[in-house]
Amino acid sequence: MMVGGDPAEAVRGTEWVAALWGIYLNFACSMLALFMGQQLGLTCLTLLHRPSGSASSAAAAKTNVGVTNNGAPASKLTEAHVAEKAVAKDPVAEKAVDPDSVAIELAEAKPASPSTSGGVTVIADICILAITLALTGLSIAYIVIYSTDESEAASSEDLGELWFGILFAPLGCITRWQLSKLNGTIGWFPLGTWAANIIATSTDFAMRALLLRLTLSSVVASLLDGIILGFGGCLSTVSTWMTEVQKQTLADPRGFMAFQYVASSVVAATAAGIVIYGSAVWTM
Repeated sequence: MMVGGDPAEAVRGTEWVAALWGIYLNFACSMLALFMGQQLGLTCLTLLHRPSGSASSAAAAKTNVGVTNNGAPASKLTEAHVAEKAVAKDPVAEKAVDPDSVAIELAEAKPASPSTSGGVTVIADICILAITLALTGLSIAYIVIYSTDESEAASSEDLGELWFGILFAPLGCITRWQLSKLNGTIGWFPLGTWAANIIATSTDFAMRALLLRLTLSSVVASLLDGIILGFGGCLSTVSTWMTEVQKQTLADPRGFMAFQYVASSVVAATAAGIVIYGSAVWTM
């Protein structure tokens, strides 16, 4: 919308306001989705962990106590006085809070055997590997058939894009994981997330520029679309970006960190699109 894409248009790249408004709406919708998801999670957590009747009555009784035996207000009682009375009435409680006994129990306690959790992890890794290999094999097999039969390719171009996307998705995931190690290297700024989003958007713009400028077969076109869908889709992240913005807002109520992070991400991605895709359009 900013640079245009149809060489037949007399005036191209004049919809900057609409494009910027679309960027704002995407950001606002992402923040709304994050907020609604968090509120729904907190609601479910509250419903699942409601206090029992006995706990509620005990809390109410503790609240309704007005004065002590010596006439002093209950609010003047310290937690230490309450603990001393509870221990004096219950010898078992005294033993439970004895620091020496707690230290002995911790020293004698044996760590849980990791065999169970380790076994579950190994089984999960094997299942994930099997699924990945199966999808990769199916993708390669379909691509081979797809590339040798032009009639099949022409009739199922969208399906070919999906298979290419599955093939390139693991590469995007691995790249995203490696880039995440850069977070924390330059203070509060999440460099890894920022780099992942900028690389993903730049890759998308580059593939779109090739699709615009070159005359490609349906197989190659599906290949480029698959790179956008699989590699770019798995490399970029909106959820982590929104979570980081929220954490920065809570850490800095003035909003300086969040504003800098959002502005740098949006400006860098938009600039990359104008340079990469705009160059392809303007030189046609």
